[in-house]
Amino acid sequence: MIGPFAEDGMAVVAGILEYSQTDPDGACTRHSNPLRALVSFGESGAGAPVPPSYTYRARLRADGRDYRVSVPISQALAAGEADRFLLTIAADRSSVHDLTLALLYNDGERLDCGAVGLELFISTEDAYWQSRLNGP
Repeated sequence: MIGPFAEDGMAVVAGILEYSQTDPDGACTRHSNPLRALVSFGESGAGAPVPPSYTYRARLRADGRDYRVSVPISQALAAGEADRFLLTIAADRSSVHDLTLALLYNDGERLDCGAVGLELFISTEDAYWQSRLNGP
C-alpha cells in the first residue's frame, strides 16, 4: 500500500512482509513483519551514493592453498568523478576461505584491502541447480 506523499517525489509505503522459512529441523514456518519505508521516486539527492556501474565476478576454488585469482577491472574516471563497482566472490560448493584482497590500479599502484575471512554456504538445492546449469 502506498500512502500519501511525504515530500515532493517521496511516498510512504506500508504493509506486511510475509515469507516462509524452512527451519534446520525441516519444519516450515511462516513469518509476518510490519513494513514501513520512505521511497523516493525522483533523482538522487546530494550526498546519495553513486549506483554501481558494473559487477565483476571472482570464482574461488573450494579446495587448495596459496593460489591467486585475478579479476581484470576496467574503470575510467575523469578528475573529480566518482564511481562504484561490485565484486561478487563465489565457489562451486560450500567452503571456508582466508584471503587477502588488493586492488591494483594506474599501472602499478596498489591498495591493500587487508585479510578477509569468508565462509560460503551453498544449500543442497542451489548446488543441484548449479550442477544442472554448469553440466558435469
